[in-house]
Amino acid sequence: MASATEIALLRIAQSAVSNVVRHAAAGTVDVTLSYLGDQVALAVQLPAVTGSGS
Repeated sequence: MASATEIALLRIAQSAVSNVVRHAAAGTVDVTLSYLGDQVALAVQLPAVTGSGS
């Protein structure tokens, strides 16, 4: 069975991706889970936007 931390990370990631789908005009989202010793970092980011800026 998953630990409370694993469940919390899953729910946070689901909520963040849901918010991107709902509120951002983005076709992709980057989700990164990193282990830093005894800590875990969850990053949810939109890719950098490049363009002419017209």
